[in-house]
Amino acid sequence: MSGVAEMVAWLRREIETDKTKAQAVTQGMAWCTKDVEGDELWDFSFIAIYTDGWPWRETARCCLENEADHIARHDPQDVIARCDAELAILDEHEDIDGHCETCGNYDPTGLHEHSVAAPCRTVRLLAQGYRHRDGWRGEWAT
Repeated sequence: MSGVAEMVAWLRREIETDKTKAQAVTQGMAWCTKDVEGDELWDFSFIAIYTDGWPWRETARCCLENEADHIARHDPQDVIARCDAELAILDEHEDIDGHCETCGNYDPTGLHEHSVAAPCRTVRLLAQGYRHRDGWRGEWAT
C-alpha cells in the first residue's frame, strides 16, 4: 500500500472508530448543559443527558463550566453526524487511478483536461483534523 493509500485508509479507520464509539454511548440521548426549558443547570459542572426531552441522568462533575460546555457541544449524536459527513467526503473524493474526479476533470483515456492527484487537497485537509492522533505522519500534511 502506498503512502497515499495508507493515509486514506488510516483516516477512514479513525473516523469509523470515532463513529462506533459515539454510537456505543448515545442511544438517542442528547448531552447538554441546559434543562429542557433552556435554563442553565443548577451546577455548571454537570452534563445532563436527555432522552426524548426528559432527564435520564447527570454525569459526574466535569470540573469547570467551560469543560462541561465543551463536552456537551461534542454530543455523541453530533459526532456521529460529523463522522457520516466526513465518510461521505472521503467517498466523494475517492482515488480513481491516482486521481480525484471530483476535484478535476480526469479522463481515464489519457486526455486530461485538468487532473488532480489523489488524495486531493480536500482529503488532505480533512486528515489535518486528525493530525494529533497516533498513526499520523508528517508527510501527509498539506
